[in-house]
Amino acid sequence: MSFILMLLSNTVYYILMATEAAILARVILGWIMPEDDSAVTVILWFITEPFLLPCRMLLDRFNVGGGMFDFSPVLASVLISLVMLIIH
Repeated sequence: MSFILMLLSNTVYYILMATEAAILARVILGWIMPEDDSAVTVILWFITEPFLLPCRMLLDRFNVGGGMFDFSPVLASVLISLVMLIIH
């Protein structure tokens, strides 16, 4: 049973690691090519938006950010890092 739990926690850990890398890639591409509609940008949007949208809504509720700066990638990365720390 512990092997299955270890396998599951490692799988979730690596998925979260890949998601964190996708968030970073999306942020960097947003700085370099803000109006880009390439396939890579669309794929990154579909991977990261389920993590960023709740963070964006939470930050909007507390009136944090807005305007030119979107702090949802920072909050999402912190939360993902905390989950990764807990499960590994």
